Amino acid sequence: MYLTQFLRQAIDISLTDDNELIRLLAILDHRVSLEDLISIRDMVDYQPCWLKKFYLLRMQVEHIDMHEGLGNVS
Repeated sequence: MYLTQFLRQAIDISLTDDNELIRLLAILDHRVSLEDLISIRDMVDYQPCWLKKFYLLRMQVEHIDMHEGLGNVS
């Protein structure tokens, strides 16, 4: 059910979906660009602990520094 919903909606909608599993699928999706990741970087702290780990992992893989001002990529 969640996978079907994820596949049917736009990736930008999935990134902000109310459902945590859909947000997880979105954050791991290759369609999410660096700009998308940078724009949602300030949302990471508001995610559940288990989901935050996936956000941080994706940010790390993309070399996005979580400790600098918004818009900075290390």
